[in-house]
Amino acid sequence: MGLGDWIALAAAIFAGISGAAAVIAYRLQRRTQATSDETQLNDLVEKMEKALGSLDTGRTMTLKTFAANNVALVSLRGQALEATKVIGRPGIEPDWFQNMILAYAFSQTWDLANANRFWDRAVTVAEASSNHPAYLNSLLARAQFYYNRGLGNDWDRARQDFKTAGDALLEDRDRQGHDLAAHQAAMLYLQQAGFELDAEGETAAVPLVADAFRTANTIGAQWRRRTVLKAIEDLVQELQQSLGRPGLVRQVAAELSGTAPGLTAFPEDVAAMFASALTPVPPDGTLFGSADQSADEPGTGS
Repeated sequence: MGLGDWIALAAAIFAGISGAAAVIAYRLQRRTQATSDETQLNDLVEKMEKALGSLDTGRTMTLKTFAANNVALVSLRGQALEATKVIGRPGIEPDWFQNMILAYAFSQTWDLANANRFWDRAVTVAEASSNHPAYLNSLLARAQFYYNRGLGNDWDRARQDFKTAGDALLEDRDRQGHDLAAHQAAMLYLQQAGFELDAEGETAAVPLVADAFRTANTIGAQWRRRTVLKAIEDLVQELQQSLGRPGLVRQVAAELSGTAPGLTAFPEDVAAMFASALTPVPPDGTLFGSADQSADEPGTGS
């Protein structure tokens, strides 16, 4: 080989080495950038989580809490929008929890288009990862979003998400046992009933409350069955009072008594509560007259 050939060969080898070094450097840069992006996203999610926790969502609102919430919401929206920029970079895929936080953040700041996108992503990511509890939580959170938004057929979408979650619970994919699955499913039906009371009233809510009682009554362990039934009873009575639905318990009792196996399937104290709700109250407000009255005389208040 002549001198020129050796020079050409050396140049080719040098170029090859330089090209390989450039590729390695590029990959290291991409990896470093991805790590930096992930860190930035994690930091933003942590800040959004704290901001969401700082919001005052109580029923009583004052000028002070209203102003504080507005400041927190402005900051929250800025962090959420910055996070979407990071997510748009190559190689960054938010996990289930990050999608949930972003969905909550956009929901609270009334950016419902972005909120809907991240609710969907949370459900999709959780289902794809076979994370059953995360999948159920995503479905229920998205259903709440649909109930609150009430756009088009949102309520039907919400009902479908609740149904999917309820069916998945009773399938017991995590092999937790029927008792725990029935406990969770009963509370799920009651949660949906609360939304339905606001959406369409007792007509839609009563069958769900009845399903909650029926499902809880299938729990095998007596202590757990009584505990769950008592919890549901207390919550239903609170719903009746707080939402101004005075006939709710009576309507649930009528629903349960009108279908097999009726009220006798429940423990005595629960059955007695329902029977009492179905007992008509006389116009004077008394259930029984005094012992020395005749049956034809009106009762007198004590």
